[in-house]
Amino acid sequence: MIQDLLVWVQELGPWGIFTFLILCSFGLPLAKSLLLLLAGMLAHQDSSQALPFFLACVLGLHGGDFALFLIGWFLDESLFQLPVIRKIFPPKTVLKTKALIEEHGLFSLVIVRLTPYIRGACYLMFGSLRMNIIKFNAINIMVAAVYTFFFFVPGYLLVTQLENLKAISKYGNTLLTALLILLLTGIFLRWRWKKRKPK
Repeated sequence: MIQDLLVWVQELGPWGIFTFLILCSFGLPLAKSLLLLLAGMLAHQDSSQALPFFLACVLGLHGGDFALFLIGWFLDESLFQLPVIRKIFPPKTVLKTKALIEEHGLFSLVIVRLTPYIRGACYLMFGSLRMNIIKFNAINIMVAAVYTFFFFVPGYLLVTQLENLKAISKYGNTLLTALLILLLTGIFLRWRWKKRKPK
């Protein structure tokens, strides 16, 4: 499957990656992590295309998120009462999403990127809650860039190891979540240690 997709995306180039990533936000049944890996593999074949492919990934991820944000912005919370939306995002999911955003604010953009099951509902909810558009864009682009880097680089470096790439695509979000938890724990422990240290 990866090889078939690789050939298909190769013909379309960075614009293909960008388009597929946006379509994934609207239900195209492809793993975004897989597309990011493929972009890295294609960049390996032609290193002059590395930056265009990387930017296509970041902007494709962000573009789909921002499109959902704008839909939520213009349709407000009444959006979640529409029968189609209620089917995709049941009231229970919407309530969880709202609680997450109210508790963590814009930091929830980091959590959402690693949680595919509520991701779409979150971006719609960010819009319906009228979150600051400039802050949303700035933070989401940074998060999308880090997420892209995490999958793009293995695709670039492990281009001949398809089995390893499949594993990264499958378990990448879990690994990235674990790394984020370790990083935050380290920062917290360092802060506590500095606070306790006598001056």
